[in-house]
Amino acid sequence: MRAGKGGTPVQIAVTRGGRSLVSATVIPVQAPNGVLNPPKGVVGWYAAPGWPTPGTTSTNNSVLAGHVSWGDQPDTFAALASVRPGDLVTVTDASGGATQFTVSRGPVSIGKTQIAAQQNRWIWQSANPGKVLSLITCDSTSGRRADGHLRGNVVVQARA
Repeated sequence: MRAGKGGTPVQIAVTRGGRSLVSATVIPVQAPNGVLNPPKGVVGWYAAPGWPTPGTTSTNNSVLAGHVSWGDQPDTFAALASVRPGDLVTVTDASGGATQFTVSRGPVSIGKTQIAAQQNRWIWQSANPGKVLSLITCDSTSGRRADGHLRGNVVVQARA
């Protein structure tokens, strides 16, 4: 595996003891109306202007989001709530280079209305000491709102 140089991310894998927990394609996404909502079947890297690319050589916190389910089927981050500190996260870039991260925090369950609250700025802090990933999905145990969407998110953070 070649060291990643922070090129465009194209793949994410989360493993524990060689066992795959997550394996998905990564695409750049924006957050129109403040909602980070990638298409089903992929993980979205928050690629708004000025936001860091996962694995760049500078210090940064990159945000990646995926769905826990789509309809009644599991989706890319279905196993994110089972990820534990020490698990490995590998982000592969378009050149074939890869950057490895180790899960350092989470999973943490946070209500969707609290995800951007001041006490949770650690999730979105783009200038962070070291290379950091914040992985976000919906919390399937949080119950549903009147519109059918889940009430909470699960967040995992990893460091290179």
